[in-house]
Amino acid sequence: MPKDHLTFQTGTAPEINLTRVGGNLRLSGWDRTEISAEGDADEMTGQCENDRATLEFSNDVTLFVPEQSILHIGQISGDARIKFLSGALDIKAALGDLELRKVAAARIEKVSGDFSAKKVDGDLEVGHALASGSVRDVRGRFSAGQVSGDLYLRGVNGAVELKTLG
Repeated sequence: MPKDHLTFQTGTAPEINLTRVGGNLRLSGWDRTEISAEGDADEMTGQCENDRATLEFSNDVTLFVPEQSILHIGQISGDARIKFLSGALDIKAALGDLELRKVAAARIEKVSGDFSAKKVDGDLEVGHALASGSVRDVRGRFSAGQVSGDLYLRGVNGAVELKTLG
């Protein structure tokens, strides 16, 4: 099936509510003042008004957003790779593997697959991780509620709080 694009003009720091991704998510911040999504045309919906966007994707999507965006993500059904963001990131549920690179403060309620975070410029909070995790180079505090697998930590500049492991 051919890929299609969904594009919205925004300011430098829009608030984006990504309600659902039905497949894999590749999300990257960039220096443009627009949101651009590439995926199957029939499986992308979105609207943007007054620097507030609501987006939903039924399958895999590649998404570019202004790097200062504030992101609220409901559920990602597949794997996710998120990078180059300087605005806040909040994820309710990542059902596959989750990889964060060069992001600001991030809060993840639940990740079902393995997770990794590298070069986080702020606090990193993980509620429940049902597999293993790797956390490197965090310029803030790190906290985790439950980690069922192995956890590797290196270069966390703030406090580390682990509630339960295993």
